[in-house]
Amino acid sequence: MSWSPPPLVQSGAVRSAIAVHVASRRWLSLGLGHLITMKYIVVPIIVACLMIGCASRSAGPSHISVQEFESQYKLGHMQTMKDAEYLGQLDGRAYLRIRSMSLTDSKQWSEQIVFVKLSDLDKQFRDALPPKEYRKP
Repeated sequence: MSWSPPPLVQSGAVRSAIAVHVASRRWLSLGLGHLITMKYIVVPIIVACLMIGCASRSAGPSHISVQEFESQYKLGHMQTMKDAEYLGQLDGRAYLRIRSMSLTDSKQWSEQIVFVKLSDLDKQFRDALPPKEYRKP
């Protein structure tokens, strides 16, 4: 009686592992093994995430709806986890600074500057805004 290896269990996980192994051996035999290494996959993903994060933080003021602008302006400093401060007007726009408290750390605040076109506001509300000039940060 001669020894023979046990039969291979044909589960989905084993078949997937075999397929990956066979595919990677084919890539390596073609000289393209460096394409499947982790550093060529992970590094570009990390760089892209960092670029998107930096771009969103360095972006200028963002446009919001008239209703949102009016409600934030009226609430002002009366909110607990948000704070809205009127910054002024420039080039036909009215600006607000909205600060939001982090849910995990009460000492950490995020800040966003938003604007609305003055022509979109009701005349009565627009005339009630202080004629303060906004200075870009």
